[in-house]
Amino acid sequence: MKVSVTDSQEQVRPCILIIDDDPDDRALVIRGLNRELDKPHIAEITSQGELDEALTSLNYDIVITDYEIRWTNGIEVVKQIKAHKPKCPVIMFTGTGTEEVAVEAMKAGLQDYLLKSPSQYERLAVVVRRVLDKQAQQMALEEAEKRYQSLFDSVPVGLYRLGVDGQLMAANKALVDMLGYPSQEALLQVSVTELFEDRQQMRESRARVNNENVITAYEQRIKKRDGSFIWVSLSGIAVRDKHGNPIYYEGSVEDISTRKSATAERDRQLLELGVLHAVASAANQATDEDGLIAEATHIMGKTLYSDNFGVVCLHPKTKRLQSHPSYHGLNDELNQDTLAIGEGIVGAVAADLTARNTTDVREDKDYISYDPETRSELCVPLLVGGELYGVINAESKQLNAFTEEDERLLSTFAGQLGIAINSLRLFEKTAEALAREQHVNEITRIISGPLDLQSILQSIGALTAGLVGADIAAIAIGDIAEKSLTDFYYHNLPEPLSDIPQPQGHGALWKAFLTGESLLLEDYSKLDLPVEEANRASLHATLAVPIPQGEVIIGSLALITTKASKRFTLRDLALIESVARQAGIVIQNANLYQELELSYLQTVSALANAIDVRDSYTQDHSQRLAIWAESTAEELECSQEECEAVRWGAMLHDIGKIGIPDEILNKPGPLTGVECDIVKKHPDMGAAIIEPISKLTHVAPLIRAHQERFDGTGYPQGLEGETIPIGARIIAVVDAYIAITDDRVYRAARSHEEAVEELTRNAGSQFDPEVVNAFLKVIARERQSKREKTPTGDLRLTR
Repeated sequence: MKVSVTDSQEQVRPCILIIDDDPDDRALVIRGLNRELDKPHIAEITSQGELDEALTSLNYDIVITDYEIRWTNGIEVVKQIKAHKPKCPVIMFTGTGTEEVAVEAMKAGLQDYLLKSPSQYERLAVVVRRVLDKQAQQMALEEAEKRYQSLFDSVPVGLYRLGVDGQLMAANKALVDMLGYPSQEALLQVSVTELFEDRQQMRESRARVNNENVITAYEQRIKKRDGSFIWVSLSGIAVRDKHGNPIYYEGSVEDISTRKSATAERDRQLLELGVLHAVASAANQATDEDGLIAEATHIMGKTLYSDNFGVVCLHPKTKRLQSHPSYHGLNDELNQDTLAIGEGIVGAVAADLTARNTTDVREDKDYISYDPETRSELCVPLLVGGELYGVINAESKQLNAFTEEDERLLSTFAGQLGIAINSLRLFEKTAEALAREQHVNEITRIISGPLDLQSILQSIGALTAGLVGADIAAIAIGDIAEKSLTDFYYHNLPEPLSDIPQPQGHGALWKAFLTGESLLLEDYSKLDLPVEEANRASLHATLAVPIPQGEVIIGSLALITTKASKRFTLRDLALIESVARQAGIVIQNANLYQELELSYLQTVSALANAIDVRDSYTQDHSQRLAIWAESTAEELECSQEECEAVRWGAMLHDIGKIGIPDEILNKPGPLTGVECDIVKKHPDMGAAIIEPISKLTHVAPLIRAHQERFDGTGYPQGLEGETIPIGARIIAVVDAYIAITDDRVYRAARSHEEAVEELTRNAGSQFDPEVVNAFLKVIARERQSKREKTPTGDLRLTR
């Protein structure tokens, strides 16, 4: 055996065996190989012995053999090679072979067949390279397949390959162990349709992978060999042919039963927390128990998915159980039925205060059928403050519909609802107590505040109505000696009663006034009024008390509700009687105050008239000023209140001059600086005199500011422009006109035209231009009216 290496470096690839007994042919083959290949390792075999030695000692990659060999033939050589090294490629290169020989050699494992010729020697090397490349690819593929198979079998997640016919083609050990089969072969005998609990979902998952080419984390329940089910997460892809048709599917299977169990427990806990939060939220938003129970019923429906459900409440008086109006699934007739405690499953739970989960109501002797389709019932007691409030009930048309978790959840729900109802009651009591305290404080404030009788009575009516939850309040004031009520005040009087007279001696106000006794009635129609009038206004519970003033009754107070369910209590009556006693005191004080204020006002008015005479004005100075000032305010479209303030301000504008000495007030010559300072105090003194009169508090600012100038150079505060009250700006203009056209101690009266010229010239500096224009319109209209009434044209009366 001759071995040749074309490079000094040790090189083992490619290693080629050449089997040929003709040395010339071998030389031609070697030359062609060296020309085309990269330094091949070539062994020349010329005998059977050399072949046997090469087969055992050389790691060859490819064999080139002649067909006609001295000691054998090419087909036998192929068989020997394949017997020793099945995957080694063999090429037959011969000049004597036939087609039959080639076919037989191919059957023995030959890779290629070439006829010897000058042109084929060059082609031989190309064929060798192609065969070697193919061999390398095949070896790489086999190696990859081995690695894949090793990974396939060792990965801890289940792996599968599934045919389009639904038959498993491959499954790794993890999947076999997951499903409890003894071997891969045993699992591969099972049709995949037998593994899925929900075969419709299986078909849907296959349709998805066909359409989308891939599915991930598709959760299913599949059956183990022992018949039990586990939750798995499936992922897979479709492997397709060149036409895009699926040829098989492969992917992974992960056992998620533990995770699902943990998730289910977490979901249950989250559901309980969600229910508790929802009930707590409903309690925070609820304004009454009925609203809270209705919302709780809605929450329960979303939680249990039952057919009929709701709260059955214990009536506090009859001690019978009746479905709350929000109960879901019962018609109006059944909602009106009541049960005794101990009657039916609901009554039994109310009696022993123990939850009951009835899997089949037909086998429960306590069950009372309301719905023939009901099959199971879950019932838990509802306690509020440790006392039975009712029962929470859920019914289903399915047998064994409710689990232990459902019972636990509904019991938790009932506990939270009981706490919520109790909290709402405590809140309502606290809020009611606070509201009453606030109303009492407000009434006290009113009584100790300004003594305006009408405002006081209207406020007391509104506040007492709020104090006891009444819809209507009425107050009447009268003379008990004359047995007459003369003044009536109402709060929120319904329209149907607004035009109905109060017949003397009839109704709650009259009865409390004439008898001096309080009334507490459940229905207003029980009074001696025509029933149709009470019905028109939907009047119901009534509370009426007399208003005493010492030992004398001076009026009465009545509170009425339009809600049929509302009832006044003895506590309400005692509270309103206390308010009525305070009202009697404040009414007496208000009357005394009004008399005192009227007396004071008369005194002030008399002083104002005295000032007119003392200041050498004409006797009607203040009256004319008041008339023209009020007309000017109307011309400027002032409000009624502003016009009234202007009239009073004009009449009393100079009342502060009561503190100015006569020698200064009537001095015919110029005043000294000191005298001027004394005169400038009269606006502040006048305001101080007026301010104690509550009805004239809005007039005092006009008196204080009537000497201010529009440009800010006036006194006493130096106000400017519109910071000067509009009433003061009006009084300043009208007072100036009268001062110009009246006789004074230091000069004679001037004409109307001179006065107009003076006002116009000082508009914008001393006077408000808008007020000047308005006053001139007023005086022009009056002069025109006087001219039309006085043929002689004498205008002296208009000065």
